[in-house]
Amino acid sequence: MGFMATTALLSTARTGAGRLSCSASSIVPREVTGCHKLKIDGYEASRKLPRDWSLTSQTFEAVGHRWKIKYMPRVGLFNDYISLYLQIPDGERVQEQLDPSKGFTYFIKCRDLEKSGCLKDGCFSIRCDITLIEASWRREDDVGDDETENGGSAVASTSAVVVPPSDLHKHIADLQSDWRGTDTAIVVGGEEFHAHRWLFAARSPVFAEELLASPKGKKDSGAHREEVASFRDATS
Repeated sequence: MGFMATTALLSTARTGAGRLSCSASSIVPREVTGCHKLKIDGYEASRKLPRDWSLTSQTFEAVGHRWKIKYMPRVGLFNDYISLYLQIPDGERVQEQLDPSKGFTYFIKCRDLEKSGCLKDGCFSIRCDITLIEASWRREDDVGDDETENGGSAVASTSAVVVPPSDLHKHIADLQSDWRGTDTAIVVGGEEFHAHRWLFAARSPVFAEELLASPKGKKDSGAHREEVASFRDATS
């Protein structure tokens, strides 16, 4: 009897107070991944640096933020290890909990690198994969305590569209080594190189003048073939 009375009392109180309003929201975490390839061109020269000295890459962009990589060619008790660190440049805000310098003090032993086959003509490349957990927020519309047919609250949600960071620069860089869709052939010393005309024009004012300028009264056929003495002449 006591339980039934309490239930009736609560039902009466809710009816008397009217519609109960509440708010709702969601946290939407997601992974964002990008990468950067760094080439060390001059391994032997870098090994002549004093112990614990470092060389730093240019600032690059990945997953919507700026980064740089610190390369240390002589670390360890016998100067026989290479260190690599991913760093956040001054003034760049990524995540408060993220260490501004994170990496591997003993990335690889120099002797192992030299025997690995990855070192060719004094050069080797490193690919740095960067993954961040980013969160967006979704606000739900204010709702009352009306129940649906299944007994739950009727909640109308408004989803926020999460726009991923731009990786256009990566796609353009990939085109430099992709022959598909090329419309230009550059002949240097008898050797032919296929390329994208607009990409050459963007990189060199000389190529822009040669490849984009069409003679008056002559229809552009879409395919071009140019012979140059050297790439130095074409890019100066």
